[in-house]
Amino acid sequence: MRAGKLNARLIIERPDVSRDDTGAELITWIRVATVWALISPIISSRGREALVGDQVQAAIDVKITIRWSSHIDAMSAKWRCRFPTRDNPIVYNIAAPPAQVNMGQREVVLLCKAGVNEG
Repeated sequence: MRAGKLNARLIIERPDVSRDDTGAELITWIRVATVWALISPIISSRGREALVGDQVQAAIDVKITIRWSSHIDAMSAKWRCRFPTRDNPIVYNIAAPPAQVNMGQREVVLLCKAGVNEG
């Protein structure tokens, strides 16, 4: 993997589930790593829209490629990636378990959904 292609700075987060005083589940996100990534829309997929409250939000499938590292070895489809922007961060929900390219512990591909999210 050529480093020049990794042009987006992503924050990888894992959920931490706890309970409040009433027993309701609280999810907080814990930063695991900040990595360089290549974010590519998946052209063959179609975008989607969902009505959230009184707003229509769009969603699109993306492929994120990052370098492998030991601290993301435990990554699962419950984790997420966040791309910080000035106004609103873009949250990418990981849709499938991460896949190592050629099983060589060099790069990892994440299939994600951007837009409508739980984060």
